[in-house]
Amino acid sequence: MNMKLSRNTIKCQVPVNNSYLDIEFNVVDVELIKGSEEYINILNEAKKLAGLVNSGAASDSAITRDEELKLKDSFGGLLSEKAWLQYINEELGNIASLTICNDVKNQIDIVLSKGETIEVRSSFIRKGVKFGICSKLYNFKNIGPYSNSIKLGEIQKNLYCGVLFETQKSDILTSETIKFSLVGSSTWDMLITNGFNTTLSAWDGFAIEPGDYRVLRYRDTMDTKKIIEYLKSIGY
Repeated sequence: MNMKLSRNTIKCQVPVNNSYLDIEFNVVDVELIKGSEEYINILNEAKKLAGLVNSGAASDSAITRDEELKLKDSFGGLLSEKAWLQYINEELGNIASLTICNDVKNQIDIVLSKGETIEVRSSFIRKGVKFGICSKLYNFKNIGPYSNSIKLGEIQKNLYCGVLFETQKSDILTSETIKFSLVGSSTWDMLITNGFNTTLSAWDGFAIEPGDYRVLRYRDTMDTKKIIEYLKSIGY
């Protein structure tokens, strides 16, 4: 049983809005119902990743705040990556798989069949995905590598794929329906050439270590259709 993916085109000027860009941007909206088979499977995987082997831990009042934060990071990170994995494989055949990860803070990567690596990073949006994509002033950011780890001529990951969560981090374990969207993606070159550095905190996304990151506004990234076209152009 997979997550429910809905392809959607955001039309920023429908209705007309002077504070929005005049663009159309393709996204994939994702919904996961609490208690569904896929939900339980991913939550159990997240508990293992967070080191909470007690299967009742998510609802256990004895869980500490640190453990709860680890579980939220693990769960949200896995949801993001599995949704991107599902989308890529639905569009292009089974060309993508997840790498094995034993530590919540080590971002799980997607690896394509020819060896390209993808890092998936999430952010939270309170005013809706349309606002994050369309806003001129507050256009949300596709998160890339640590800015202090960038070395000339050395590609860390081939692609960075973004997710915007409408379900907030505080509600991820209790919400009856988890809602988020696959949004823009950047190649390493796009981030280095057109991106900029910014400081992020642990609450800016799932499994985000506080620090300085290279980022690119979503208006300058490839939307969900363009990333598939890009992957086709490199031989998939």
